[in-house]
Amino acid sequence: FRLHSTMVDGKGLKWVAASGLRGVESVQLKVKKGKHRVRLHFLEPDKLLIGERVFDIFLNEKPVQRAFDITKAAGGPRRSVVQEFEITIADGNLNIGLRSIAGKPPLLSGVEWGRFGSSSD
Repeated sequence: FRLHSTMVDGKGLKWVAASGLRGVESVQLKVKKGKHRVRLHFLEPDKLLIGERVFDIFLNEKPVQRAFDITKAAGGPRRSVVQEFEITIADGNLNIGLRSIAGKPPLLSGVEWGRFGSSSD
């Protein structure tokens, strides 16, 4: 999906949230080993009600958010919301999983990640 950023309300980077992938189930990234902060950007582009798109979020196969509902978390459709998590990467791989549990399939607007807790940051 793609919207103009002026059509987006909410928190986070509106220009990131204004577009995204519908039906995405996984994203794999190569990253440096160590502790990372991962920010996932979401926006409900359709005028869906609470409960019409609900999914679980996993990082490296571990659940980090159960029953995530973009409309509920953002306070309505076409409002951006950012979910932030911390994870330790042992093998250089960051796998983001989105698994639908109700309604429409998952979607994702953007991913940010960065290491922290290291003197080389």
